[in-house]
Amino acid sequence: MTVGGRAADDTTATRSKKMPAATNSLPRFHVARPRLVATLREAPIGVVLAGGGYGKTVLAIELARALGIACAVVRLEPGDDEPQLLVARLSRALRRSGLSDAADAVEPGHGDPSASVDRLVQVLSDSADPVLLVVDEVGHAGEASALLLLHLVEELPPGHRLLLVGRTLPPGLSRIAS
Repeated sequence: MTVGGRAADDTTATRSKKMPAATNSLPRFHVARPRLVATLREAPIGVVLAGGGYGKTVLAIELARALGIACAVVRLEPGDDEPQLLVARLSRALRRSGLSDAADAVEPGHGDPSASVDRLVQVLSDSADPVLLVVDEVGHAGEASALLLLHLVEELPPGHRLLLVGRTLPPGLSRIAS
């Protein structure tokens, strides 16, 4: 399993917000990974790459629990190569997590997907409560969606976190894993 991230350069205090039950549930018999969680806690942008069955998604849940902040999990599926679909999945994940202002900002149908990400960045910038965004199965993102995620990586406001999880990174995101 490869775990990496960009070092944190801020000391923003985190305020806890209860995570939704689905995000908070760990398998009954899982192996805790405190060192990996500690590594991911150090970076606002994290990347976890491993084969199927290695516990990438469980690690994301462990991180969310350890951080104690709001968490939205976006799961991509094969064929999710259109940015509009990524924006729609992001909006639904934010809404499921009780982050309605952020969900409204990226609501599909509000124009260009890049503008939706810009609106999300603005909402996150205005929020005092940090958020963890998890993109699970990120390898399913097509080229245009990968560029949209790269835009989010580059513009993520201080205090917030982004975790990209999958078996591979799409070519447009491969440079952030180093």
